[in-house]
Amino acid sequence: MCEASDFDFFPTPLDLHTPWRVQKQQLMGIEIHANAIINILDKRYIAHADSRHTAVALFLSCLLLGFLLDILTPVAGVFLTFVFMGGALWHSYTSYHVARQLFNCSALLFSYPAIWAIATLTNYVRQRVRAQKTKDMFSRFVAADVVQYMLDNPDMVKPGGEKVELTIFFSDVAGFTSISEALTPEELVVLLNEYLGAMTDLLFEYGGTLDKFIGDAVMAFWNFPRKQDDHAVRGCLCALAMQRKINELQIGWAERGLPRVSARAGLNTANVVVGYMGSSKAQMNFTCMGDGVNLASRLEGANKEYGTALMVSDATFQRAKHVVVGRFLDFLAVKGKKEPVKVHELVCEVGNEPPGWNELIELYDRAIQLHLERKWDEAIATFEQILARWPDDGPSHTYIARCNEYKQAPPPEGWDGRYILTHK
Repeated sequence: MCEASDFDFFPTPLDLHTPWRVQKQQLMGIEIHANAIINILDKRYIAHADSRHTAVALFLSCLLLGFLLDILTPVAGVFLTFVFMGGALWHSYTSYHVARQLFNCSALLFSYPAIWAIATLTNYVRQRVRAQKTKDMFSRFVAADVVQYMLDNPDMVKPGGEKVELTIFFSDVAGFTSISEALTPEELVVLLNEYLGAMTDLLFEYGGTLDKFIGDAVMAFWNFPRKQDDHAVRGCLCALAMQRKINELQIGWAERGLPRVSARAGLNTANVVVGYMGSSKAQMNFTCMGDGVNLASRLEGANKEYGTALMVSDATFQRAKHVVVGRFLDFLAVKGKKEPVKVHELVCEVGNEPPGWNELIELYDRAIQLHLERKWDEAIATFEQILARWPDDGPSHTYIARCNEYKQAPPPEGWDGRYILTHK
């Protein structure tokens, strides 16, 4: 039989089944009333949460947390967010037990993780925008492919390189000293920027990597960091496009009273070392080095000897001859090299041959063969036939002068047709 008092038990917030449960059993109703009476007598009232107090705490703590998260890493921000959440719980606990006032900490407990998520997302977007701006800025000084290569391979940004087959390109403005003397510094800068800007646009259009500007000269290469199986073809087509662009620019420059500008270029395909050169503590340059690079530079200068604009090595020409037209120039031993290199003049794309090209090349090949056979007078006569039809043919002028020299001082026995170029 149950006593009436067996039913005088009531739940309170202190015996809720939570990890922080204070009471194991429910209190009797008389105990609850006794607690209420003694709290009234002692004036230990519990005040409701102050919304202004909560709003001020929420505003100040969120402002401080947002500022700190902006300067910390996301991982450190996680720990800081938990610290703030613990602080909110501690403040709620002390407010209840010391000040006898409830504190609405739920708003803070939800706000802090939200602020961390927003701050992390904001910093991510900001870093992406900053990285893109940095990439765009460096792309104005270094080729975009090189910048992307640096971003994709940060561990390789140190002095060193790898051996790669490249097609290397050098170009230079002909008679730049005379041009610079005829213009004011301001006019020279404008002219040079127009020229270099147009050449760079074409270089990128054909997938080339800009190495550097050396005054009025342009150094570039193909097949790194982007792999290009047709790098020799790209280099030759780009060089031809540059010559066409210069011809277009000359019209505008002439209308503005600026001097006539022309450029020469040399191309060579070879295995060279490409990578970062310089000091890991001071400054590095992404470039290529090797004997093949030097040869490309020498071929650019050798154009002056033959009155040509574009000279390519046989290694380049053999890879591109199915799309471009060229002619043999010489077995050239450039300064710094003992063995001769077979070189060609790059003329045009296949299908765009100049008028009378077949006739010219037939006479030219015959004259070259006579020259190699030491038949100087016959070679001179054939070259003169070419000049009668094409008076501006530079190689024919060069070979007539050379044959006249050989008539006075013949080359040694066993001569293989090589010509030693003693100047750059």
